[in-house]
Amino acid sequence: MLSLIMLCPSIYGFGQTKGLLLNGIQDSIYNAFMLSFSHGNPSRIESLMDELNTLPQKNTLATYWKAYAGYYLSIHHLKFGNKKEARKAIQQAINTIEQARNKDSELYALLAMMQSFSIQFASGMSSASISKLVKDNAMKSIAADSTNLRAWYVLGQNDYYTPQMYGGGKKVETYLKKAISMPDQSMQHPHMPTWGRSNAYALLVGIYIERNMCQQAKETVDKGLQLFPDDYTLNQHAATIEEQCQ
Repeated sequence: MLSLIMLCPSIYGFGQTKGLLLNGIQDSIYNAFMLSFSHGNPSRIESLMDELNTLPQKNTLATYWKAYAGYYLSIHHLKFGNKKEARKAIQQAINTIEQARNKDSELYALLAMMQSFSIQFASGMSSASISKLVKDNAMKSIAADSTNLRAWYVLGQNDYYTPQMYGGGKKVETYLKKAISMPDQSMQHPHMPTWGRSNAYALLVGIYIERNMCQQAKETVDKGLQLFPDDYTLNQHAATIEEQCQ
């Protein structure tokens, strides 16, 4: 975690202008993705990726956000039906982190999340192998920082999608509750990731709906919407709960 926390530009070895690129970078990537989506081409997010590529290759945060942007590039291609380019983009993003030395908790959590996303492009037994990698890397993330909500979320997501015949679904609620109990960041800084909390709330509510646990679903979606009132999935869940849990 220390390598992600030491954020002074002089320590990182790039100038102040390039350092400023990482201020609020998570939102910048998402906004570039949304612009790319609304324009029907990936140019906005690819342009931001080009900027990120100007950062030093050995910089841990640069590695993290390059991979994160690649993940959203993959989502873009998938949404427009270009499965070949989506598979290529997510594999390149995964390779970016796999090649990084001295991975910390955040890198392992992002790697696990992207590997989980990549399962849809796999086939046969390779899906089970990737699922195991997801779990292993999420556990490495937690071993490095037990308060990393993103690692707990990915661990819960992986357990949810693991077939029951292989032991899946037994710990998902525990993992997701753990995720939403953790802070957004171990140490607050605009260069650091905060994603995962809304995803954890949405998946947990969805599970309660599936299990017809109305009271838990209502309580959890209310808490989630207090934090993320505009979240699409949480609002969809709230409508479902209103309809099903009379």
